[in-house]
Amino acid sequence: MDRNLIYDLGLHHGYDAEYYLNKGFKVIALEANPLMIERARKSLVIAEAEQAGKLGIVPMALWHKSGESISFYVNRTKDDWSSIEKKWAEKGAHRTQEITVATITLADMFEKLGVPYYVKCDIEGADVIFSEQLAEQALLPAFVSCETSDPKIVEHFRAAGYDRFQYVNQALHPKTVSPNPSREGNFFETQFHGHMSGLFGLDLPSDRWISYEEMSEQSRLYTELRRRRFPLAHAWFDIHASKTETLAAAGAPASV
Repeated sequence: MDRNLIYDLGLHHGYDAEYYLNKGFKVIALEANPLMIERARKSLVIAEAEQAGKLGIVPMALWHKSGESISFYVNRTKDDWSSIEKKWAEKGAHRTQEITVATITLADMFEKLGVPYYVKCDIEGADVIFSEQLAEQALLPAFVSCETSDPKIVEHFRAAGYDRFQYVNQALHPKTVSPNPSREGNFFETQFHGHMSGLFGLDLPSDRWISYEEMSEQSRLYTELRRRRFPLAHAWFDIHASKTETLAAAGAPASV
């Protein structure tokens, strides 16, 4: 595992990648949408990091096999909804443009580019492909996070061997304060927003790591609120995962 490497699966506008780079990490970013890559490269931070070899952009889609060509649906109205899943990309509101993209697996990324310290996954409806493939890897990142687009994701994280979790409401990012000093890389003061995945790893509140059972219960309660169309359920979440021994070695509590 490369302690200084982060995978950003779903480069999108590049906001997360910029954050990781500003904190001093190397970044491998996966992005299937060529329009997103073009947009991200307009950032001075992204452009300079790529030129310096601190950022590598993989213009592919995560898939069940490498070396294939699959359909990808570009939403030009809501570009961050673009997905390999047509219904996800359109969500009943917009038309999409179908393009063809090359594919890669997580195993091939790990083998060719190295096992990272942290993986952030937000690939619009296909996140379960990541979690499923992660559960098959022998060597794992210390921390992972994934948008909660499928209830199987936490099960896959558990199968991979992760046993501590945090359920993070991304709608609350504007109120998040970066810890100073940082426990992950350099301190970089950031105003998080809804297009970012926010804090990660040891920078997350150390007293909020919970068990699989507690994580499942929180997820169940939120799902029930959404089913009832409860106003407080207007949010979106990431699941963060790690291991008891990883947190213990860093001096972080392993339970609430």
